[in-house]
Amino acid sequence: MLRGTSSANAAAQKSSHKQLNTNIKGTRMANKYKIIYDREACIGAFACAAAAPDMWLFADDGKADLKTATFNPATKKWELIIDEADYDDNQAAAEACPVYVIKIVKIDENGNEIEEKKEE
Repeated sequence: MLRGTSSANAAAQKSSHKQLNTNIKGTRMANKYKIIYDREACIGAFACAAAAPDMWLFADDGKADLKTATFNPATKKWELIIDEADYDDNQAAAEACPVYVIKIVKIDENGNEIEEKKEE
């Protein structure tokens, strides 16, 4: 434990990436993310379904389906808004995909993508 800190403060300093943001009214809210899935480019390896079986399904056409996702005709991709609780499993699904057709982006309360700052 760091000198001069309580065990609660030390635990808070070691917290994972699961952080809460504060909105303009000062209310704390959980992070939101958008899964963007290019189903057309899916090759049916089903690594996503192995990583996050509650979110990814085997479809009859040999491709994966993202449960409750909606098709965006402008981008021709499937999209689903998720919260912090579903982030880790879906990030594992994205990383496991051999053709990288799953992208997860952090979004603000209006659904706009937030640029993540890179640590140097």
